[in-house]
Amino acid sequence: MTQLLVFVKNLELNQCSQFTSCETCAGIVDSGISCRWCLESNECIPSKYLCHPWKTVIHDINCPLSKIPTTYSDTFLRTEVAAYIHAANRVSEYSPVGAPMSCLMKLKARVDVLNELDVPTKLEGRTIGVLIGVNHDLQHIFIGFRSTNDPVQFVSQFYVFMMGWMEDFPLGGKMVAIYSRMYKEILEFGFDDCLEKAVIKYPTYSLVVTGHSLGGAMSTVFALHVAMKYPQKLTSLYSVSAPRSGDETFVKLLRQHTRRLEYLKLSKPPITIVLKYSMEVTWLLIIM
Repeated sequence: MTQLLVFVKNLELNQCSQFTSCETCAGIVDSGISCRWCLESNECIPSKYLCHPWKTVIHDINCPLSKIPTTYSDTFLRTEVAAYIHAANRVSEYSPVGAPMSCLMKLKARVDVLNELDVPTKLEGRTIGVLIGVNHDLQHIFIGFRSTNDPVQFVSQFYVFMMGWMEDFPLGGKMVAIYSRMYKEILEFGFDDCLEKAVIKYPTYSLVVTGHSLGGAMSTVFALHVAMKYPQKLTSLYSVSAPRSGDETFVKLLRQHTRRLEYLKLSKPPITIVLKYSMEVTWLLIIM
């Protein structure tokens, strides 16, 4: 019996050892054996007991970059994105209507605020701010989401993450429950109607979606939403210091539409990674 167990174990190891990279190994199921990549030993293994769980990759989406980028560009809108994020953070029950303009007035461009949506959220009993505006000089409609601005909202996100509470996301995959519910609540509040009016009024303008922290997570969610709703438009996403919003399937859904991968460095630090999707959505993640 012992010899049989050793034979079966060696067979399993051999089935996974044929894969020599994280991308070819992680998540592969070969004859019922689920392979995973061990970052510690840099080898493909068939069992979670052969590598520390924190150093095991079970989905190719999470494989580390095989080569650190060395070519950068600095053509993205640092000043504008910063102003949009600050302006979105002024959409709050603690700020008067019109407060976002105090941040946007710092820009030299001609900018108008179209909508300020302070959306009530049921899970933690707070709100999420959404700003829709237009930059006439750069000819884009920008959508900003407010950062976490309340201790209860921060702790609620923490507990949802700790519980691993995920829900089915309408656009595909699973989403962290608090972000999935905020997504639905923002839509129910009339987001699509507000954006549709802006798109009709400025049909040639592109779309920019941004936010920091909680706003960064929601901007990631809504970048996919608006890109699918307006596939003919270029949609750019600038998500700053955001927690992860969706699962590997959600990320894979985005990667299926990837057209090219670019890297750029805005400052030292951070390093920014830009992904451009075939549905004309640019995904910018800023890793602090």
